[in-house]
Amino acid sequence: MAKCCSNEIKEIKKDLKNVLKILINNNKSIKELINDCNDENIKKTKKQLNKHSISELSQTLDKNILKAISCEETRKKDINKLVSYLKATSEIVKIALNTRIVVNKLENSCSILEDKSIKKFSAGIYSQIIKILENSYDIIEFDNDDDISDTYNEIILLEDKIDNIYDSINRYIISKNDTSLDVEKILTALRESEKVANRAAGIASIIRYPYTDKK
Repeated sequence: MAKCCSNEIKEIKKDLKNVLKILINNNKSIKELINDCNDENIKKTKKQLNKHSISELSQTLDKNILKAISCEETRKKDINKLVSYLKATSEIVKIALNTRIVVNKLENSCSILEDKSIKKFSAGIYSQIIKILENSYDIIEFDNDDDISDTYNEIILLEDKIDNIYDSINRYIISKNDTSLDVEKILTALRESEKVANRAAGIASIIRYPYTDKK
């Protein structure tokens, strides 16, 4: 087996963080789109999402992770971390897909976001999603059990906030008795947004696991 050094593992961590940073920026673009939804900003957001191929970046990352796992110098502790990174890249690819679906659903349905309450609720969901992604990014960097646990607990609270906002927007739309296609699209977009939040929290849980598994 090929030998490797700790620097390669550090590079993998760095690359994983870089991919997550792209996801954070993509979701920030969606929040901006929600606050000012029009054809020009739809194109701008799609351009942002097309800047990088998350799938290709993740495939390259997977190859480097598998290479590092196979190194005879890699310690068991590091192998557990590397396996968690490998699982995380799978969730990252799914998040990228969900993000694209959200933008596609918003296309040609900007008029629904002229409703100030729907815009407020939708932007609120994305504020929490961005925080979850940023906290997942931080967890990759942390090496202290307490810091990781505290940040993960904050992510759980943020997930609860998203659930509450989603319930609020559902109640609001029901009260309006609006069954238009635009309403259906925004609800579909927000359901995809929930998946982004759940998978982002899942990344944090995956990265955290080697620190909680003391066996």
